[in-house]
Amino acid sequence: MAKYPFDKAAWRWVKDVALDKAPSINYCCYMVNEGRVTTSNGRFTCSHPITDENSYMVVGKELERVFPVMDSDEGLTLSLTERQLIITRAGFRAAMPRLKYEEWTQQKPNGNWQKLPDNFIQAIRTLRPFISDNASQAWATGICMTPEGMFATDNVSAIKYDLVCEMEAPIIIPLWVVDFILSREGVQDIEVDAKHIAFRWANGAWLTSCLIEGSYPDSVRQVIENAPPEEATCLVTPAFRAGVNAIIGLADGAVRFNAEGASIGYGNTEVQAEVTCALPEGIEQTLWPPKALLNVINVAERWAPQNWPKPAIFLGKNIKGLIVGRVK
Repeated sequence: MAKYPFDKAAWRWVKDVALDKAPSINYCCYMVNEGRVTTSNGRFTCSHPITDENSYMVVGKELERVFPVMDSDEGLTLSLTERQLIITRAGFRAAMPRLKYEEWTQQKPNGNWQKLPDNFIQAIRTLRPFISDNASQAWATGICMTPEGMFATDNVSAIKYDLVCEMEAPIIIPLWVVDFILSREGVQDIEVDAKHIAFRWANGAWLTSCLIEGSYPDSVRQVIENAPPEEATCLVTPAFRAGVNAIIGLADGAVRFNAEGASIGYGNTEVQAEVTCALPEGIEQTLWPPKALLNVINVAERWAPQNWPKPAIFLGKNIKGLIVGRVK
């Protein structure tokens, strides 16, 4: 029974993807074949080159249980029997059953790669906090990518990142694809068709996923485009950002701005930060949703809190957006 080294880089890249409950065996396994390790979770498929010329499949969650040991710097080896994959190192041995091998049936890239647009990674990193993770509409759970820019909304705030993208029609990139890309460095190419999107990394790894079906509302994009930038007259200074960040994590309700600064309520306690924020004429206090406000001030350079209770425009490097305040 021949032993060969464990390819830590390849296995680490695809780990934590397979599901233990899925509609197909391919969704809960790792498959090694033709010099690649591939897995899927029913939403996307990913694959990485591997220094393993064998062909086999193993149960995903069982393999992931031993990943902490497999990530050790001590030398690990793999070996195959007719029925098992065996992982060994000094003082350690894990044996898991091989699944009946079957060809991978999930979506694969077509090979029509294009170079990622400049600043693509910065764009999705900036937009990620604005993606809704519990929206009732599927289109709000991703980033809308258009020829003239990228959009995201959590239904309280909406944002556009200026980015030139060579594409024929808008698409919606799912949240899980965004998170996967941001967790793995080196992505450099993209491929898009009517229903799928794929990315390729410098190391030869790739990811492919279905796009979110449906269209992104024109109203979201238009309300951002039509917002007058000259209204954003209030600077988001480092002191303002630091002051609000210091108290916002305690908020169990709205963040309040008044002549004394910013304040939040926590139980029967009020916590205040001495910051300066513009108020609407004749209004003593404005209210803002904590999470959305935090997302905005962390990326904005200027905003228009004096517009409350109307939506307040905010501007920053390559970004433009709106946030809606709270009335009660």
